[in-house]
Amino acid sequence: MVKFDEFKDVIDLIGGVDVELDKAEINYINGKLHSEDKNWKHDIKSEPGVIRLNGAQALWHCRNRTIGDGDFSRTSRQRQVLTQIITQGLGMEATAIPGLIEELSQHITMNLSPDLIFKLASDAILHKDEVTIEMYNVPFTDTWQYASKNGASVLEVDIAETTRQLHELLEK
Repeated sequence: MVKFDEFKDVIDLIGGVDVELDKAEINYINGKLHSEDKNWKHDIKSEPGVIRLNGAQALWHCRNRTIGDGDFSRTSRQRQVLTQIITQGLGMEATAIPGLIEELSQHITMNLSPDLIFKLASDAILHKDEVTIEMYNVPFTDTWQYASKNGASVLEVDIAETTRQLHELLEK
């Protein structure tokens, strides 16, 4: 579990993340930095394309649900940033892992011991050519429909089909 402020710290600790942004996303991030954070020093001044985001910028990118397809686009952005975090982690030197784990553990609440995280991270870095990243949307495509409940727009999910597909995925 990572709280918003801690998320910003984690991104800054790893030196930022490279994300492809269009003009609307840049404007959204800059607008939120101004209106919500009251911060003008982290403006993105780059043209659209791949941009290295700091923690404050990455947080607003991940929270953006107004550009694109609402929450589906937001979770896509979150997966994009997580993929970058993992990819950058795989490119690290194994000797840097203990210090990074110690630093990150101050910002992340987790149910894995630092020793296990060190072992998993070391194994991933040693075998990075064999590592693949797979991410999925839940609910899965064609297992939901838009609905209205108590005046709120929600997704009505076919729990049985979603469960079946999730089991199928996990059995691979």
